[in-house]
Amino acid sequence: MYYLAEYYANNESVANRTGLVVGFSIISISFFIISLLIIRCNWNCKEFYEWNAIRLTMPCISLFLCIQNATIAYEYARENIGSHWAIAIYMISSTIAPGIFIFTFVMVFLAYRTRSMPFCFVHRGPVRQTMGELAHDDEDEVYQPLVRPAILIVSTRFFTLGILVLNLLVNFDVLSDDSMVGRTGWATVINTPDDHDTTIILIALFPMLLVCCFCLYFSCLLWRYGCEFSMIINVSFLNAWISPVFGAVAMTVGQMFGPDLFLITSNTGILLYYIAMVRVLYEIRHDIREAGDLGHFLNALEKASSDKITENTSVTNKDSTPSTTTRVSNIVGSSKNPSNVIQTKEIQSTTNPLAEDQRMSSDEDRDEEIGT
Repeated sequence: MYYLAEYYANNESVANRTGLVVGFSIISISFFIISLLIIRCNWNCKEFYEWNAIRLTMPCISLFLCIQNATIAYEYARENIGSHWAIAIYMISSTIAPGIFIFTFVMVFLAYRTRSMPFCFVHRGPVRQTMGELAHDDEDEVYQPLVRPAILIVSTRFFTLGILVLNLLVNFDVLSDDSMVGRTGWATVINTPDDHDTTIILIALFPMLLVCCFCLYFSCLLWRYGCEFSMIINVSFLNAWISPVFGAVAMTVGQMFGPDLFLITSNTGILLYYIAMVRVLYEIRHDIREAGDLGHFLNALEKASSDKITENTSVTNKDSTPSTTTRVSNIVGSSKNPSNVIQTKEIQSTTNPLAEDQRMSSDEDRDEEIGT
């Protein structure tokens, strides 16, 4: 019976390893397909070219996760891995959390930038008062940040660099050489809070916890954008923009399990989050194109209106010019016609003698009356 029980235990162990190998292989292939989809989306959208976090960081992190999961699957299958390759995997795994944070931040910023909406402590308001008065001109409508963009960018870079350094210290056993570090989740911290190694495990989980919290916040912002500000009107709040929320929750839940399931659940959670973000990336690309088409239409409409006003002005000027010319020509024509002038003089000459005779006869009658 002892050997039979040992036989079933060994078979169960082999079955578990086979399942893990298949699971990590599927996750690895999924990340490779996702990286191709991201490259395809960036290839067809020139607006993404200037954003390295989307054009380079997002597909590179997906490829890193593909390599990492393929290595884990190989390790479960062969039970050994080269030391040099292990160092490379440690470096790759250290970039996962900062990479996810930075491309999520840029995606949300790019979505809100499409419609010039306030994002991350930046709001629209009047300019500052100058010499005790408020300026009343076009400068009233400017962006006045609560936190200046330069400070915001530097802060995000410092945060990304900080969690990268912390991950490198944990993965290269600088803080502790405990084998459980990086292979277990929050279940170990909750179950053994008084253990000395729990502090190191907590430090190792802390960067990804911060990234999960920020990603959940950014996902809610994306959902709000899709419901209120998107170029495509969604009649329901259950739309494609809600997918990052579920992805961020799945990524957070994946960090909660113990050493038996941590590797598979954490990578599965990141995979679901990546799928959701790729879905939203295509929505952002569509929104950018719709906003561009609307901008071109408004520019064409403005140009057509200005051309119409110019045409009406020119027609009005042409209508007023001939009347003036006709009046001047009539005056000039009348002065240049000699026959009219002669006829006028003849009429005046014939009427003058008659007027003289009448005047003389009236004078004679008046003299007679005086004499009488």
